[in-house]
Amino acid sequence: MTSSAWQKSSYSGSNSDCVEVRAIDGAIELRESDEGNVIVHTTPHKFADFLQAAKAGEFDHLTTTPRTRSPRARHPGGAGAVRSPGLRPPGRLPARPPP
Repeated sequence: MTSSAWQKSSYSGSNSDCVEVRAIDGAIELRESDEGNVIVHTTPHKFADFLQAAKAGEFDHLTTTPRTRSPRARHPGGAGAVRSPGLRPPGRLPARPPP
């Protein structure tokens, strides 16, 4: 992402209740489309780590209906993997101990 325009996932379709993301001034910002005044700021490095962990299913236990992981999630960096320009190849977040 090289623009300061908010971008939402193609999975959102025409729904307005989604998470949006943008790159601005060397940072990554996230917000919920229906709560546009609440913005989370992070670095491209931390955002890439988060995306990698999400694709690997590390947060599936937080959803009410776990989704089937895509082949890309099981093989990050392999054939068909998509990388955002300007972000380093994502690493893996350290595992958290169960509560």
